[in-house]
Amino acid sequence: IAQRWFRFEPYQRLVHPRDPRFDGLPLVPLQPAQLGAPKRPRVVSQKSPSIYLIEELLSASECQALVDLMQQLPGFKEEGQMRHWVDSAPESLLEKISQRLRAAVLMPEDTGEALQLGRYAPGDHQGFHFDNPTENESNPRVWTVIVYLTGDGSVGDTAEGATIFPSGWCRSSLLECCQQGAQQLRKAILKGETVHWGSPYLIPPRKGRALLFRSLSTSGVHDPSALHGSCPSGSEGKIVAQKWFRQ
Repeated sequence: IAQRWFRFEPYQRLVHPRDPRFDGLPLVPLQPAQLGAPKRPRVVSQKSPSIYLIEELLSASECQALVDLMQQLPGFKEEGQMRHWVDSAPESLLEKISQRLRAAVLMPEDTGEALQLGRYAPGDHQGFHFDNPTENESNPRVWTVIVYLTGDGSVGDTAEGATIFPSGWCRSSLLECCQQGAQQLRKAILKGETVHWGSPYLIPPRKGRALLFRSLSTSGVHDPSALHGSCPSGSEGKIVAQKWFRQ
């Protein structure tokens, strides 16, 4: 027989290459021909919250294809953005992107919700919230993947369009927290960084960039540090693709 054991908590006596998304579990090799070989994630925050980035998860042409698709889909306004569920799309495009998103978080196909596209008009924002609205949900969201379909990664005075995790650092309003985060990020950029590696965690939108974060801790309980929001978008708005994975 072949057998293997999986743990919620980190297990340190491993000799395989470690995958930072799982606090030390071995990296599962991807199949480039089938999945497009996502790049290794960059760790923004290892624990509480668990936040990772993958640059260029989607190509510029794939981002534009999703933007074009969004124009054809019905939408509804909710929490600061116009949302569009992708229930029909060219099969080759949707399957290729869905496989890549699943590979990014190493989750089975049947755990993912439908892909959703979101458009923020200029100035639109989303206040601080959890992707699991209640702590005792029977089938909670474990992972969130947000892929920015627009943006160049720059940051303005109010961190236009950035995703922000206050992580207990700023206790003021969303706008003030975004302004404080933007100041920290500009200092980091002067040092050659693309994100600020500390609280508050601020992720500017950049076309093709994927933001991955966990709503549950590695022990499977609600993580209060996963609180996050979207800073007011800039003059051109913001478009994202987002997908949630459940237990």
